[in-house]
Amino acid sequence: MKIAVLTLGCKTNQAESNYIKNAAVSSGHSIVTLKDSPDICIINTCTVTAKSDYQSRQIIRRALKTGARVLVTGCYSEISADEIKAISPDLKVIGNLQKSNIIKILGIDTETIALNYFPDRSRPFVKIQDGCNYACSYCTIPKARGRSRSRAVEEIVSEISMLEDNGFAEVVLTGIHIGHYGYDLEPKVSLSHLLDNILSGTDRTRIRLSSIEANEIDDRLLELLSDKRVCPHLHIPLQSGDDLILKQMKRPYSRQYYINKVQEVLKRFPGIALGTDIIVGFPG
Repeated sequence: MKIAVLTLGCKTNQAESNYIKNAAVSSGHSIVTLKDSPDICIINTCTVTAKSDYQSRQIIRRALKTGARVLVTGCYSEISADEIKAISPDLKVIGNLQKSNIIKILGIDTETIALNYFPDRSRPFVKIQDGCNYACSYCTIPKARGRSRSRAVEEIVSEISMLEDNGFAEVVLTGIHIGHYGYDLEPKVSLSHLLDNILSGTDRTRIRLSSIEANEIDDRLLELLSDKRVCPHLHIPLQSGDDLILKQMKRPYSRQYYINKVQEVLKRFPGIALGTDIIVGFPG
Protein backbone atom coordinates (compact mmCIF):
# COMPACT_ATOMS: atom_id res chain seq x y z
CA MET A 1 0.00 0.00 0.00
CA LYS A 2 0.95 3.62 -0.47
CA ILE A 3 0.72 5.48 2.86
CA ALA A 4 0.98 9.22 3.52
CA VAL A 5 1.81 10.33 7.07
CA LEU A 6 1.29 14.05 7.71
CA THR A 7 2.42 15.60 10.98
CA LEU A 8 1.74 18.90 12.72
CA GLY A 9 3.16 20.13 16.01
CA CYS A 10 5.71 19.00 18.53
CA LYS A 11 8.72 16.67 18.54
CA THR A 12 6.63 14.02 20.29
CA ASN A 13 4.17 13.99 17.38
CA GLN A 14 7.10 13.75 14.98
CA ALA A 15 8.58 10.82 16.95
CA GLU A 16 5.23 9.00 16.85
CA SER A 17 4.81 9.63 13.13
CA ASN A 18 8.35 8.40 12.45
CA TYR A 19 7.53 5.18 14.29
CA ILE A 20 4.43 4.70 12.13
CA LYS A 21 6.47 5.34 8.97
CA ASN A 22 9.13 2.85 10.01
CA ALA A 23 6.48 0.27 10.85
CA ALA A 24 4.90 0.73 7.42
CA VAL A 25 8.20 0.51 5.53
CA SER A 26 9.30 -2.54 7.54
CA SER A 27 6.13 -4.30 6.40
CA GLY A 28 6.65 -3.52 2.73
CA HIS A 29 4.45 -0.44 2.39
CA SER A 30 5.57 2.76 0.64
CA ILE A 31 5.60 6.21 2.27
CA VAL A 32 4.32 8.81 -0.19
CA THR A 33 2.95 12.36 -0.30
CA LEU A 34 -0.61 13.47 -1.00
CA LYS A 35 0.42 14.10 -4.62
CA ASP A 36 1.15 10.40 -5.06
CA SER A 37 -2.47 9.21 -4.63
CA PRO A 38 -2.04 7.36 -1.30
CA ASP A 39 -4.26 4.44 -0.33
CA ILE A 40 -4.18 5.52 3.33
CA CYS A 41 -3.50 8.95 4.79
CA ILE A 42 -2.62 9.26 8.49
CA ILE A 43 -2.80 12.78 9.92
CA ASN A 44 -1.16 13.41 13.29
CA THR A 45 -2.73 16.68 14.45
CA CYS A 46 -1.84 19.43 16.91
CA THR A 47 -4.06 21.69 19.04
CA VAL A 48 -1.58 23.95 20.85
CA THR A 49 -3.00 27.07 19.12
CA ALA A 50 -6.08 28.08 17.14
CA LYS A 51 -3.82 28.25 14.07
CA SER A 52 -2.75 24.63 14.51
CA ASP A 53 -6.44 23.60 14.74
CA TYR A 54 -7.09 25.43 11.46
CA GLN A 55 -4.04 23.86 9.79
CA SER A 56 -5.19 20.42 10.94
CA ARG A 57 -8.61 20.93 9.35
CA GLN A 58 -6.98 22.18 6.13
CA ILE A 59 -4.79 19.10 5.82
CA ILE A 60 -7.71 16.78 6.58
CA ARG A 61 -9.74 18.33 3.74
CA ARG A 62 -6.79 18.06 1.35
CA ALA A 63 -6.33 14.39 2.27
CA LEU A 64 -10.01 13.63 1.66
CA LYS A 65 -9.75 15.04 -1.85
CA THR A 66 -7.20 12.35 -2.76
CA GLY A 67 -9.78 9.60 -2.23
CA ALA A 68 -7.56 7.90 0.36
CA ARG A 69 -8.81 6.27 3.52
CA VAL A 70 -8.12 9.01 6.10
CA LEU A 71 -7.15 8.29 9.73
CA VAL A 72 -6.93 11.31 12.03
CA THR A 73 -5.06 11.16 15.34
CA GLY A 74 -3.12 13.52 17.62
CA CYS A 75 -4.09 16.16 20.16
CA TYR A 76 -6.67 17.97 18.02
CA SER A 77 -8.50 14.69 17.46
CA GLU A 78 -8.46 14.08 21.23
CA ILE A 79 -9.81 17.52 22.18
CA SER A 80 -12.13 18.21 19.24
CA ALA A 81 -13.21 14.85 17.82
CA ASP A 82 -16.71 16.14 17.02
CA GLU A 83 -15.30 19.01 14.91
CA ILE A 84 -13.28 16.52 12.89
CA LYS A 85 -16.17 14.11 12.42
CA ALA A 86 -18.28 17.02 11.16
CA ILE A 87 -15.86 17.49 8.23
CA SER A 88 -16.75 14.12 6.72
CA PRO A 89 -18.42 10.85 7.78
CA ASP A 90 -15.62 9.03 5.93
CA LEU A 91 -12.97 9.99 8.49
CA LYS A 92 -11.76 7.61 11.18
CA VAL A 93 -10.76 9.45 14.37
CA ILE A 94 -8.21 7.73 16.63
CA GLY A 95 -7.48 9.23 20.04
CA ASN A 96 -3.96 9.68 21.40
CA LEU A 97 -4.24 6.74 23.77
CA GLN A 98 -5.22 4.50 20.84
CA LYS A 99 -2.54 5.83 18.47
CA SER A 100 -0.67 2.53 18.61
CA ASN A 101 -3.78 0.89 17.13
CA ILE A 102 -2.87 2.52 13.80
CA ILE A 103 -0.15 -0.10 13.46
CA LYS A 104 -2.73 -2.84 14.02
CA ILE A 105 -5.14 -1.25 11.54
CA LEU A 106 -2.38 -1.45 8.95
CA GLY A 107 -1.84 -5.10 9.83
CA ILE A 108 1.78 -4.56 10.84
CA ASP A 109 3.78 -6.88 13.10
CA THR A 110 5.65 -4.62 15.56
CA GLU A 111 8.39 -7.23 15.99
CA THR A 112 9.60 -6.51 12.45
CA ILE A 113 10.10 -2.74 12.79
CA ALA A 114 13.66 -1.90 11.74
CA LEU A 115 13.87 1.86 12.59
CA ASN A 116 15.98 2.78 9.59
CA TYR A 117 13.60 5.02 7.62
CA PHE A 118 14.33 8.69 8.42
CA PRO A 119 14.69 10.34 4.99
CA ASP A 120 14.30 13.90 6.30
CA ARG A 121 16.14 13.65 9.63
CA SER A 122 19.78 13.14 10.61
CA ARG A 123 18.81 13.13 14.32
CA PRO A 124 15.90 10.77 15.04
CA PHE A 125 13.52 11.65 17.87
CA VAL A 126 13.25 8.98 20.57
CA LYS A 127 10.07 9.28 22.63
CA ILE A 128 10.80 8.47 26.28
CA GLN A 129 7.47 9.39 27.87
CA ASP A 130 4.03 10.82 27.16
CA GLY A 131 1.61 13.03 29.11
CA CYS A 132 2.10 15.78 31.68
CA ASN A 133 1.30 16.12 35.40
CA TYR A 134 1.38 19.93 35.40
CA ALA A 135 -1.75 22.05 35.09
CA CYS A 136 -0.48 25.23 33.42
CA SER A 137 -3.48 27.50 32.91
CA TYR A 138 -2.75 28.18 29.22
CA CYS A 139 -2.20 24.58 28.15
CA THR A 140 -4.65 21.87 27.00
CA ILE A 141 -2.00 19.20 26.46
CA PRO A 142 -2.58 17.38 29.79
CA LYS A 143 -6.21 17.00 28.73
CA ALA A 144 -5.15 15.71 25.31
CA ARG A 145 -2.31 13.48 26.50
CA GLY A 146 -3.18 12.49 30.08
CA ARG A 147 -0.79 12.08 33.00
CA SER A 148 2.88 11.30 32.56
CA ARG A 149 3.63 7.74 31.43
CA SER A 150 7.23 6.61 30.96
CA ARG A 151 8.66 3.94 28.69
CA ALA A 152 10.87 1.31 30.31
CA VAL A 153 14.58 2.15 30.48
CA GLU A 154 15.53 -1.11 28.72
CA GLU A 155 13.13 -0.41 25.85
CA ILE A 156 14.59 3.06 25.25
CA VAL A 157 18.20 1.85 25.42
CA SER A 158 17.35 -0.95 22.96
CA GLU A 159 15.80 1.55 20.50
CA ILE A 160 18.82 3.85 20.65
CA SER A 161 21.15 0.87 20.23
CA MET A 162 19.22 -0.11 17.09
CA LEU A 163 19.47 3.44 15.74
CA GLU A 164 23.20 3.41 16.50
CA ASP A 165 23.59 0.15 14.57
CA ASN A 166 21.71 1.77 11.69
CA GLY A 167 24.32 4.53 11.49
CA PHE A 168 22.72 7.44 13.34
CA ALA A 169 25.27 9.52 15.26
CA GLU A 170 22.81 11.50 17.38
CA VAL A 171 19.29 11.14 18.81
CA VAL A 172 16.97 13.58 20.56
CA LEU A 173 15.20 12.40 23.71
CA THR A 174 11.71 13.80 23.53
CA GLY A 175 8.35 13.63 25.25
CA ILE A 176 5.65 15.92 26.58
CA HIS A 177 7.36 16.36 29.96
CA ILE A 178 10.75 14.61 29.96
CA GLY A 179 11.73 16.09 33.34
CA HIS A 180 9.14 13.80 34.93
CA TYR A 181 10.57 10.74 33.22
CA GLY A 182 10.47 7.67 35.47
CA TYR A 183 8.36 9.15 38.27
CA ASP A 184 5.58 6.67 37.45
CA LEU A 185 7.82 3.60 37.12
CA GLU A 186 8.36 0.95 39.79
CA PRO A 187 10.89 1.46 41.19
CA LYS A 188 10.82 5.20 40.59
CA VAL A 189 13.74 6.48 38.50
CA SER A 190 14.74 9.78 36.90
CA LEU A 191 15.86 11.32 33.62
CA SER A 192 19.44 11.23 34.95
CA HIS A 193 19.09 7.50 35.60
CA LEU A 194 17.90 6.99 32.03
CA LEU A 195 20.85 9.00 30.65
CA ASP A 196 23.27 6.93 32.73
CA ASN A 197 21.82 3.74 31.27
CA ILE A 198 21.87 5.05 27.70
CA LEU A 199 25.53 6.06 28.01
CA SER A 200 26.52 2.68 29.46
CA GLY A 201 24.30 0.66 27.11
CA THR A 202 25.38 2.28 23.82
CA ASP A 203 28.79 3.10 22.36
CA ARG A 204 28.83 6.16 20.13
CA THR A 205 25.49 7.92 19.77
CA ARG A 206 25.30 11.49 21.02
CA ILE A 207 22.30 12.32 23.18
CA ARG A 208 20.42 15.61 22.92
CA LEU A 209 17.67 16.60 25.36
CA SER A 210 14.51 18.38 24.27
CA SER A 211 12.66 20.83 26.51
CA ILE A 212 13.13 20.54 30.29
CA GLU A 213 11.84 22.74 33.13
CA ALA A 214 14.26 24.83 35.23
CA ASN A 215 13.16 23.14 38.47
CA GLU A 216 13.92 19.70 36.99
CA ILE A 217 17.62 20.33 36.27
CA ASP A 218 19.36 18.63 39.19
CA ASP A 219 23.04 18.19 40.09
CA ARG A 220 23.28 14.73 38.53
CA LEU A 221 21.85 15.95 35.24
CA LEU A 222 24.41 18.76 35.18
CA GLU A 223 27.18 16.22 35.87
CA LEU A 224 26.02 14.15 32.91
CA LEU A 225 26.11 17.23 30.66
CA SER A 226 29.90 17.16 31.01
CA ASP A 227 29.98 13.78 29.22
CA LYS A 228 31.22 14.29 25.65
CA ARG A 229 28.30 12.21 24.31
CA VAL A 230 25.66 14.49 25.87
CA CYS A 231 25.13 17.53 23.64
CA PRO A 232 25.86 20.86 25.40
CA HIS A 233 22.36 22.17 24.84
CA LEU A 234 19.34 22.82 27.07
CA HIS A 235 15.95 24.24 26.14
CA ILE A 236 14.49 25.69 29.35
CA PRO A 237 10.99 27.25 28.99
CA LEU A 238 10.50 30.55 30.82
CA GLN A 239 7.01 31.58 29.53
CA SER A 240 7.09 34.88 31.46
CA GLY A 241 9.59 37.05 33.35
CA ASP A 242 6.92 38.40 35.71
CA ASP A 243 6.18 36.59 38.99
CA LEU A 244 2.48 37.51 39.02
CA ILE A 245 1.98 36.17 35.51
CA LEU A 246 4.00 33.03 36.34
CA LYS A 247 1.65 32.46 39.28
CA GLN A 248 -1.40 32.98 37.05
CA MET A 249 0.11 30.55 34.58
CA LYS A 250 0.56 28.03 37.43
CA ARG A 251 4.23 27.66 36.63
CA PRO A 252 6.28 25.91 39.37
CA TYR A 253 9.07 28.48 39.72
CA SER A 254 9.68 32.20 40.23
CA ARG A 255 11.54 34.65 38.02
CA GLN A 256 14.52 34.64 40.40
CA TYR A 257 14.61 30.85 40.61
CA TYR A 258 14.84 30.68 36.82
CA ILE A 259 17.61 33.31 36.72
CA ASN A 260 19.58 31.46 39.41
CA LYS A 261 19.27 28.13 37.60
CA VAL A 262 20.40 29.57 34.26
CA GLN A 263 23.34 31.30 35.94
CA GLU A 264 24.29 27.99 37.58
CA VAL A 265 24.20 26.23 34.21
CA LEU A 266 26.27 28.97 32.51
CA LYS A 267 28.83 28.98 35.31
CA ARG A 268 29.46 25.25 34.86
CA PHE A 269 29.18 25.26 31.05
CA PRO A 270 30.12 28.71 29.66
CA GLY A 271 29.77 27.58 26.04
CA ILE A 272 26.44 25.75 26.37
CA ALA A 273 23.62 26.53 23.94
CA LEU A 274 20.44 27.63 25.73
CA GLY A 275 16.94 28.03 24.32
CA THR A 276 13.66 29.10 25.87
CA ASP A 277 9.95 29.77 25.23
CA ILE A 278 8.17 33.02 26.13
CA ILE A 279 4.44 33.65 25.82
CA VAL A 280 3.76 37.23 24.75
CA GLY A 281 0.24 38.49 25.48
CA PHE A 282 -0.86 35.98 28.13
CA PRO A 283 -4.59 36.68 28.59
CA GLY A 284 -4.72 35.89 32.32
